[in-house]
Amino acid sequence: MRPFKYIKIAAIITAAAVFASAFSGCSLMKFFNRYNPSNAPTVAPKSSSGSAVALGDRKQTNSGYGYSSLGTDELRSLYDTIGEYMNKSYEEEFNTNASLSDFDFALGAYEADHPEEFWLDLNSRYSYIDYGFSFSFKLNFEFEGDKLSAAKESFEQKLSEITGSAPQEASDYQIEIFANNYLIDNCSYDNDNSMRHNAYGALIDGKAVCDGYSKAFQVICNSLGVECVGINGYCPEFNRENGESSDTGHMWNCVKIDGDWYHIDVTWNDGDAHIQRYLYFNMTTEKIKENHVISPLFADKKESDELFNVFVPECTSDKYNYMKREFVTLYNLDEDSELLAEFLAAVQSGDRYFDFLVSEDLDYQQTTQSISDYYGYKWIEAVNGYNSGGAQIDSETQFYTYQNINAVTFDIQYIN
Repeated sequence: MRPFKYIKIAAIITAAAVFASAFSGCSLMKFFNRYNPSNAPTVAPKSSSGSAVALGDRKQTNSGYGYSSLGTDELRSLYDTIGEYMNKSYEEEFNTNASLSDFDFALGAYEADHPEEFWLDLNSRYSYIDYGFSFSFKLNFEFEGDKLSAAKESFEQKLSEITGSAPQEASDYQIEIFANNYLIDNCSYDNDNSMRHNAYGALIDGKAVCDGYSKAFQVICNSLGVECVGINGYCPEFNRENGESSDTGHMWNCVKIDGDWYHIDVTWNDGDAHIQRYLYFNMTTEKIKENHVISPLFADKKESDELFNVFVPECTSDKYNYMKREFVTLYNLDEDSELLAEFLAAVQSGDRYFDFLVSEDLDYQQTTQSISDYYGYKWIEAVNGYNSGGAQIDSETQFYTYQNINAVTFDIQYIN
């Protein structure tokens, strides 16, 4: 389940190189004459990020979409039995008249609802004996007895520490940002860790692959009262040795914010590029499908399908898409008051980067070429004028273009 950890920026973003090596070699003062430094540009009002809830008032949620997906009393009873034996200290056998297909469905539904129960051995999830008229199943654990108790205690302590460090007053959207950033800052993609496929590997070892990231994200969100589910699917993986791409299993999440569902891929948000942290933060189904394939629901899966889902919400809103919400959008190169206000605020805060979006109504390549030829100089000189006496931007400042997401990043260099 290796994501595009090392090459995804190059693969996903068509132009991630320096568009203009530096704003230098030209007098900038001629561009500044049109601005009056005494009249600072206008900051555009931002909509609310949702209702803030005190940390102490947040209640753990488990929406139970896996359980709800089971259409018969027999399947729901099997789900409950799986839960009973999953929470024993040792592996124990149990009998059922359910078919292998029904058992896979019920176990998949249980796993979807309980990512905090990390001790199932995902290399051999269960073993069974077929008696012809019934089956004897045994769930296979990573730990048993005292080791399992100790692992559970460590996990619960760590989760308590993480949730206790969340913002004291925050909306669900802000909690989602916290969970995304916690994993990016504290977990590394690692295909060698034995616990890489579960939340324990991500939160205790700080080493996981995509399903470990996804389950840990779901655990943190659910623990802080934010509805979150895991999504199974496939993504293209680039083989650097032969230069070919192939589909590989992948896992990400959907979160429910203010009544709407969104896709978020924390694994693909974790990378070296500055802007990558929020590349896949609250996307629509249409947008995520550009490079993610969602596995079918259990009822629709074919025999050749290795992965399935028990619940996949339809995501149609972009209200809480991070970039559209947090980045100023440039709609007209000559009507740049809002952009300059955000650029100035970034400089006054000492930020290393300033990001903005180019409106989809503009030609992206023509717009960024104009920034390289003229407007970049003008904006830097204007911000320096507005911030006279404060931090000043060096003429060696560069900017980077990301055409697939219509974004631009200024890598701000300051004059010492």
